[in-house]
Amino acid sequence: TIGADHHTTRGHDASSAAVAASMGTFVVAPTSAAERERSRYLSLFAEAERLEWPAEAATWPRLWDVDPHNFAADDRWEIYAVSDVHVDFKENASWADHEFAVPVQSRGTPGEERRRSRRKKRCLICAGDVATKVSTVRATLAKMADAYDVVFYVFGNHEAWYVGRRGAHEPEAYAEVPAERSSPAKILAVYRVCRELGVRTTPLVLSKAVAVCPLASWYREALSSAPSPQEAGFDLGCAWPFGQTSNFDGVVADFFVDSNTRRVDHAPPLSSSSSTATTPPAEESSSSPQSSAPPPGERHTTMTVVTCSHFLPRHDCYGGFRHLAKVMADPALDRQLRAVGSTLHVCGHSHLDFDVVRGGVRYVQAALGYPHERRASFFTSETYPKKVLDAKVVVFPGDEAAEAPRPRPGDAAPKKE
Repeated sequence: TIGADHHTTRGHDASSAAVAASMGTFVVAPTSAAERERSRYLSLFAEAERLEWPAEAATWPRLWDVDPHNFAADDRWEIYAVSDVHVDFKENASWADHEFAVPVQSRGTPGEERRRSRRKKRCLICAGDVATKVSTVRATLAKMADAYDVVFYVFGNHEAWYVGRRGAHEPEAYAEVPAERSSPAKILAVYRVCRELGVRTTPLVLSKAVAVCPLASWYREALSSAPSPQEAGFDLGCAWPFGQTSNFDGVVADFFVDSNTRRVDHAPPLSSSSSTATTPPAEESSSSPQSSAPPPGERHTTMTVVTCSHFLPRHDCYGGFRHLAKVMADPALDRQLRAVGSTLHVCGHSHLDFDVVRGGVRYVQAALGYPHERRASFFTSETYPKKVLDAKVVVFPGDEAAEAPRPRPGDAAPKKE
């Protein structure tokens, strides 16, 4: 996501938008036209969500109910993560062609048959910034979907660009709504591509051991100081009709936080009939949640909840160029992921990999990034996608009986560590 070609928002009636900060969130009084556009787009995003997650569902759907032929409640899952693959670059496109190629021994075999024959199921979380052109996003997500049993996707800021760096429009992104040249319209176009490919953009319980919940996101400013030239010139390829004064004033971030409401409110209860085994992080592993099997007889959570977003949920996860701090994270996102009981969050955007624990939640970024970054001294030489979780159902003696749900972490802010 980071680079000199980044831009910032085109204002829409900016003089009539008033923004006030309160407890890390912003209360906005936009024009009536901006308010109507905000409501309309929230309805369109909710409609897109219902097409993948039916309105009558009381909680997150379970994969073994959706597809009992290929999946079971006790499947063992390996979860992989990658972000910022930027296949607009030829070198990155070649990487994707190789990484997501169907194994030679499986060529010519239907995807469903390959999945049934695999002992472990494989899930990929793609945390945004696949490409700018919708056709390129489609081609890359199709390769991912063929290589993994389930793929989850969240959009990044590059997918929100509706005009290319050199001013080239992408008319193929707007075949259904040609009059709407806006970032939310483009994101909805990408969501339609995901539905056509079977790529998930909404929550799904993969097994009794693990569930994944994508969270839409945007960034808001970290400090009240004036923006740097780099921040002021960030994401000019975006256009938001919500009455914001800048990309990072909180108006766009609040829109996407609000669009996550149903998946937060309808998260499954956290009961304690079994536990999960997880892969510990590279650092602070001693404080990693569920990093080892607990002793028999104790009570444990039913599943590991994995959340994902493109943007960082905490400013203290960013250790890069300080003049870009305003366009990195949204703390409101951290409150949402904790509300659903997440103990592992995958994100992208900063192109700076990390694997750390903060306040009992593990945060991971595995960004492929730009080709020149992989040749830089700060590059970590990770293998992408990165395996972040190995989850299987582990039943302990005395835990077979159903138990009452335990309280969720709620909206309490994490302690600084």
